Amino acid sequence: ANERDEQLVQLETRCRELENALAASASGDEREARRAFAAAHYEQLRQLEESCLSKLEGQDALARTKERFERDNELLRLELNGARRELERSATGAGAAATADGRRAAEELARLRATLDQALSDVEQARKQRDEAKRGPAAT
Repeated sequence: ANERDEQLVQLETRCRELENALAASASGDEREARRAFAAAHYEQLRQLEESCLSKLEGQDALARTKERFERDNELLRLELNGARRELERSATGAGAAATADGRRAAEELARLRATLDQALSDVEQARKQRDEAKRGPAAT
């Protein structure tokens, strides 16, 4: 409401100034007419200047915000790259550890297979001996 009232007062003032300019022009007082028109346009130019300055301040604020966002973005990019490198190092280390664990597991599996093969061989040998022992007394 206050802004609207202020605009109304400004319009009324400008109208009075333009009326004075027209009256001075009609009276033939060219100097007074020019002064009155200048006064009427001066207020309009002042408002335009004020509006431009306000817009420039807004643009400056936007530029500062943009610069801050760009700095923050760069810091985040650097942090992300550091985290990515750390993750790669960690994954490489985990891969190497997994490879070593896999190698150890494969070696253990090979030992277990060898033990199983030996046990199966021993069982097979014991069966043969048993079968031969059974056949031996019967054959004699």
